[in-house]
Amino acid sequence: MGQWLSMFRGDPDHDIAIDFERAEPTEASRQIYDDCDAFLTKSVEILDSMKNYKTGCAEQIRKAFAEPGEANDRAAWEALIPKVTMMKKAQEHSVQLGLLFPRLLSSVCSTEPIQSLQGQQALAKQLAKIFDFVLQFDEHKMLSPQLQNDFAFYRRNSNKLPSGMRLPLLDEEAAGLSLYFATPTPMMQALTNSAKSASNVSLVPPLLSAVIIVCQSMVSKNIFATPQTHVLCLRCMVASVVLYDHLDEKGAFHKKSPINAKKCVIAIKTCPEESTTTTLINTVRFSTKHLNDSDTPQATKDLF
Repeated sequence: MGQWLSMFRGDPDHDIAIDFERAEPTEASRQIYDDCDAFLTKSVEILDSMKNYKTGCAEQIRKAFAEPGEANDRAAWEALIPKVTMMKKAQEHSVQLGLLFPRLLSSVCSTEPIQSLQGQQALAKQLAKIFDFVLQFDEHKMLSPQLQNDFAFYRRNSNKLPSGMRLPLLDEEAAGLSLYFATPTPMMQALTNSAKSASNVSLVPPLLSAVIIVCQSMVSKNIFATPQTHVLCLRCMVASVVLYDHLDEKGAFHKKSPINAKKCVIAIKTCPEESTTTTLINTVRFSTKHLNDSDTPQATKDLF
């Protein structure tokens, strides 16, 4: 890893970038690229549902408790069942992510990291889009505490379902879903678990550190056509930091780490959306594993 990393350290203006907007797959990478496209298309619906969750079924549940009766009970369940169905779809989507992500990593990690990023631009773009989805999903899940309140009501009252209605989950499915959403960042957890099963897992941390360095370079040069691409690049960088920190035995923040935490913070602060800047800083602070380790320099801890 030292040899390719020295390329960047010796030449800070090294002209390597990921084309997040126009990169097209080769014939050899077409299948995994298209599979990622199908996953990302479905991700739009899943993410929109999470963004719009907001207060969920709070009002209907409140009325069912405050004014018990058949009408209010039925109204609560009519609101709740579509929400629980959405939760089930989200969990099933994370299972698909767990199957897809190791294949994507194995395809991108086929050679030395920099060569991989240069030669697999389209797959690197798909990697960034998956990271973007994962961070956004988990962000909006954490902003929707009513989701777990709704599901708690579902589990406590599933034996009181009004006549003519059907539960969307079996008991064992409900137990699994409860555990899934109890995780603070369920999509990132699915991503981390699946990355460990990549066929060439030893090449994944070097690839992620290369992605981080390339993203930092792209941000410093401000080469983005749109603010959306700028934010995509930052989410790709931050997700790579989090994933690297979980996969590498010593993590991302020790003194000899190839990841420059200060440059990450500088890059994040260029974000065109102030609220996203705060979210990305908090993602590193709360979603990484080794930031508060004893061998993490205090100056690094202070950055976050």
